[in-house]
Amino acid sequence: MNALKTLCLLLVLVSSSSIFAQKETLVKKPGFFCTKFYHGDTQINKDEMFQLFEKANQPELINMYKHGHNSFQIGEFLGGIGGWLLGDQLGRFVTNKETSQKTIAVGFAITGLSLALSIPGARKMKKALRIYNEESKDSKFTINTKLTSNGLAFVFNF
Repeated sequence: MNALKTLCLLLVLVSSSSIFAQKETLVKKPGFFCTKFYHGDTQINKDEMFQLFEKANQPELINMYKHGHNSFQIGEFLGGIGGWLLGDQLGRFVTNKETSQKTIAVGFAITGLSLALSIPGARKMKKALRIYNEESKDSKFTINTKLTSNGLAFVFNF
């Protein structure tokens, strides 16, 4: 009789239970001349991250991340060129050599353009990861019991 009461109590608890399944979050961390991605505690590469986007039915995040990454890379490259031009003119000024105001202006312009590309690119990459993490947190599944033609059954809804 005790076993029957326990079984009935278990069925009542399970039939009304609702479990939130929080998936592992996806994090991007800077590395030495590279970017490291972590899914939970596990380090993954960029292709595995894109596979996670595909599995989550969010392939548009791949394009968003790639567009942001391309803008960021172009901005970083231009920042190097602009920094080199400004550094060259600064070195000439310190050593009392002839400096060019045009080169300084071009260096500032290229550096400004690099900031205009790299900052929105970095934001777009972060936004893609944030959308993935927010969507994966919202996944919920429920466990119910239902009477079917075969008898009592557990029903899992994802």
